[in-house]
Amino acid sequence: MIKKISGLHFSRRIYLILALGLLGLGLNWVFTLYSGKKTEVGHGGMPPGFAMPVEASKIKVETIHEEAVTVGTITANESVMIRPEIGGRVAGIYFQEGQKVARGDLLVKLDDSVYAANVAESEANLAFSESKNQRQVSLYKQNYTSGDKKDEAVAKFRVDEAILNRRKAELEKTKILAPFDGFVGLRKISPGDYVQAGQDIVMLMNLDPIKVEFSLPETYFLHLEAGQKIELTSDALPGKKFEGDIFAVHPAINENGRNLEMKGKLSNVLKDVRDAENQGNHGFLLMPGMFVRVRVILQTRKNALVIPEEAIVLQGDDHFVYTVKDGKAKLTQVRIGIRSQGKVEIREGLSRDEEVITAGQIKIGDGMPVKIVPEKKSASS
Repeated sequence: MIKKISGLHFSRRIYLILALGLLGLGLNWVFTLYSGKKTEVGHGGMPPGFAMPVEASKIKVETIHEEAVTVGTITANESVMIRPEIGGRVAGIYFQEGQKVARGDLLVKLDDSVYAANVAESEANLAFSESKNQRQVSLYKQNYTSGDKKDEAVAKFRVDEAILNRRKAELEKTKILAPFDGFVGLRKISPGDYVQAGQDIVMLMNLDPIKVEFSLPETYFLHLEAGQKIELTSDALPGKKFEGDIFAVHPAINENGRNLEMKGKLSNVLKDVRDAENQGNHGFLLMPGMFVRVRVILQTRKNALVIPEEAIVLQGDDHFVYTVKDGKAKLTQVRIGIRSQGKVEIREGLSRDEEVITAGQIKIGDGMPVKIVPEKKSASS
């Protein structure tokens, strides 16, 4: 009985060993098959001959403008508050509020009766002094009078002549004239008012050309000079742009804001150019005091390399793009310049004959085979 049991256990051991051997052979076959397939897998786990579809764009060569944007205020080309140089009663007002006037036009006339009388008095005094002076000079030449009396007569004549000239100037100042072409504002006086010397009468402004005052941070001062182009927009005039030039840059930095102040000049535009001769209330679009946004063209670079903004791949603080070379993606570091309207300027790293990947970068790596496919059109297009 004991011998039979031992033989049974022996047979079971033999079967177990054979089973384990067959299992090992099977696992070895599976491993060999799996390893063989792995050796046939291409770059990135892809099968041989597979290329990742991507969209690409050729590098464009364009003229770009480096710019700075700030805010400014429209000012008149010339602006002055009309004030009398002498006091007097307002005898007449010869302009309508908002009217266009020309240089030399009479705006206001002060009562000149007193000043005219003073001129008449001085003319009489001067005539008498002149006669007395001539007589004293004649007597002096004949030795009938002293030199002191002759000098006194000459001095009196010159004083009376100066007084007459002064009073004539005062009489002329009763006529208040426009110092330049422009538009008058709202008057601050009425006929019959008595005005003092220096009292406000009316504002006169020349509005074409028009000026704009603005400032930029001191970091821009090396790039700013007279003659640079500017572009203005205003919330009050949506959709309209106005172009001009910088004509003056302040020679010093403002200590309070560390800004550099400057002025630009541009042609003003009529509201209706078809009726340029009959524009009520000056009719210009740009008015003094208006808030505007100013775009300053700091630098213009021709033949700049430009790519779509979506081609840029960020890695930390560095910028990269994928180019396509011999059917493979190549990761290239670049130095970018200006970004504008979905485009990026490339300052270093690329040449104009290269092509950059604009879509599909997340699925590829450096050296991976790629296939350029047509760009997908948006539904709106």
